[in-house]
Amino acid sequence: MIRLDVKKMTEMRTVLERLRTIAEHIPEADRPIFANWIDQMIETIQALGMPLTVKSLTKAKEIVLRGEKWKGELNVPMNEFHGRFRDEMEGRLFFALAPGLQSYWDPASPLFGQEVHDAFPSSRFEVSEAGKCYALGRYTACVMHLMRALETPLTLQARELGYVPNRDSWGPILDEIEDSITNLKSADPRKEFHSAAATQFTFIKNAWRDAAMHQRGKYEGDDAEPILAAVRGLMRHLAKQLHE
Repeated sequence: MIRLDVKKMTEMRTVLERLRTIAEHIPEADRPIFANWIDQMIETIQALGMPLTVKSLTKAKEIVLRGEKWKGELNVPMNEFHGRFRDEMEGRLFFALAPGLQSYWDPASPLFGQEVHDAFPSSRFEVSEAGKCYALGRYTACVMHLMRALETPLTLQARELGYVPNRDSWGPILDEIEDSITNLKSADPRKEFHSAAATQFTFIKNAWRDAAMHQRGKYEGDDAEPILAAVRGLMRHLAKQLHE
């Protein structure tokens, strides 16, 4: 995945266009400024894998730094740049995130909060990927990552109640958890905490997890949004008492 700063690219194109109309001599102090802008555009273009366009920009930079009467000479690599840029961009497809989705792709803080991030290190990748898939509109993939993110918290809950799962299937694990909760005394402060978590796990399993993990579920944005919220809420609840 290549990340582009479109605003910066637009500004650099403006600078390059100005080079075509500027006077025949650039003041000595301004040459490094223009050269630096060209360097920044070269760095961006290189990331796109466009060697011919980079070659044109490199020639333009050399002419600018020479500081001679280069106006006519500069037109050659500048014309080459526009042609090569257009040719090397042909056939490429770019995507832009819809407004409001950048926080899912690149959140300023952990997507489900710092407590969840700290409590379940093994789930960090899955939570991050779920956010990225949601931002890109890959909603079924988002749901699958969310279900995978819950594997660690579910195992931790079972172990905290004295059961060590020996398989990944949620059904037997939840059955054991429910039996363990039933055996807890009513006054045990853990009972309410684990009962709430088990109820949410069972709901998520029956509503989404089984279908998502067995090729029966396909999800759209309206489906993925409440699932994201439900998993976030469950993991925040579990993070209050469970930690890897």
